[in-house]
Amino acid sequence: MVGFTINNTKQSNKGFTIVELLIVVVVIAILAAITIVSYNGISDRAAQTALQAEIRSATQKLSLYGVDGTTAFPATLAEAGIKSDKNTTYQYTTGSGTFNLTASAGKYSYNTSNTDLTPMNGMYSGHSFLIWNKFKPETSPIPAATLDNSKFRTTAPSLRIGAGSTGVALRTSPFTVVAGEVYRVSFWMQSDSGWDGTSNNSKVRYGYNSSNTSCNYNGVKLTWTYVTCGYTVGAGVTSVTVSVGNDGTTGNIWIDDLTVTKQ
Repeated sequence: MVGFTINNTKQSNKGFTIVELLIVVVVIAILAAITIVSYNGISDRAAQTALQAEIRSATQKLSLYGVDGTTAFPATLAEAGIKSDKNTTYQYTTGSGTFNLTASAGKYSYNTSNTDLTPMNGMYSGHSFLIWNKFKPETSPIPAATLDNSKFRTTAPSLRIGAGSTGVALRTSPFTVVAGEVYRVSFWMQSDSGWDGTSNNSKVRYGYNSSNTSCNYNGVKLTWTYVTCGYTVGAGVTSVTVSVGNDGTTGNIWIDDLTVTKQ
């Protein structure tokens, strides 16, 4: 008689449990977070180092003008062969034998002067904190305005605001403010010959609580005209909306070289 042997041994194929899979996922997430933080730290330090190198180079060029004590510093950065590009935005002011320079890139800014050539963190107090890099449309100080390359004061583009556009807010507005601070909006503007804007809403407006302070700029302006409007933050005011406008029924206005400074 032929006998048969039956093997009843069961083969076990044990896999990962849910808890084990969760542990693996958490470990991977932690390692990824550490990698990202390390990369961002290295990237930030590289960006700061590059910006410091940029402003050092620009400062050296400016310093050469005053090396003999008799030569005035250049009236513009262009005269010294310095200009903003898609990465770095410069701001420059000069007076009687003095200069102040700010270089900004992304979230970083450094400043120098004729008396302190070492880059200092932050921007010079008289320079605009609403930085407009014309190579980057997203930095437009008036997002609702139209970028216009056909009309500009120094470099393209300018900002065109059509008729019937009132209360056009500046980028990042409303601003968080502190009582006693002094803000100033300054720009150059031009209008169509048929512009009929009046003082009603063709103005710089600082809106806070239920009140506002404003400066009118109505009236035809066929050449670039300088406009400036200051505001001292009053007691109890913590937020201010800053806007410009064109309340005309016909005609465009153009705004260029707009700055917002805190003094």
